[in-house]
Amino acid sequence: MSDPKDAYVTISYSPGQDPPFQLNTGLPVGRDGEIIFKNDGHPGFWVHYTLDDSFGDYVFPNDEQQALCSAVIEDGQNSCPDEGVWGEFYPHRVKDRNRTLVVRNINGKLPKGKDEVRFGYTLYVTENPNGDGDFLGLDPIGSNQNGNTGKF
Repeated sequence: MSDPKDAYVTISYSPGQDPPFQLNTGLPVGRDGEIIFKNDGHPGFWVHYTLDDSFGDYVFPNDEQQALCSAVIEDGQNSCPDEGVWGEFYPHRVKDRNRTLVVRNINGKLPKGKDEVRFGYTLYVTENPNGDGDFLGLDPIGSNQNGNTGKF
């Protein structure tokens, strides 16, 4: 049985643009800009989100639970959550002096009759990693496809 697949996403910050961030990854990206997760026989992913130097003093909070909210997007919705964590896409740990957040994407079995599960998530960064200050929310969209093919 194989391990979860490692995926890397570098995030650039451009205040004043809409959205004020850009994701750079080797993963496929859909026409709406969502990252497409296809596990290629692996039991899901470890997704490493890394802030590039354009973020300046912004980092992920020390508590990884404060760094991410996630939820399935229901038909007709296209908004990202500002609370809660979907059990298929959750924060695992913060590393590299709080510049990287590692997220576990289970990419589980698809519901009957579906070829993808669209989900929204918000990554939170701050200038105070202790979580006492203001947070800046970055809210991309994802698409889990082809489901989990093993256990972790």
